[in-house]
Amino acid sequence: MLAKKLTLADREALEMMPGGWFILRDVPALLNRSAWRLERLVSAGVVQSRIRGTYPDYVMEYRVLSAEVAPGETR
Repeated sequence: MLAKKLTLADREALEMMPGGWFILRDVPALLNRSAWRLERLVSAGVVQSRIRGTYPDYVMEYRVLSAEVAPGETR
């Protein structure tokens, strides 16, 4: 699968992400469409996701990977 190029908005969103593993509600409210942005960053390969817990109490967790290996920026 080809990695998506990061936009300027993607890069700004990466800077807002908490450190370590976090869940969607930990993302600052200033980030517009945070769920969509996180899934886009996962598809780009710069954020890792995992599912924790058991049904029906599972939760999706995210972690920012190294920003230095991120794909090139586009507008």
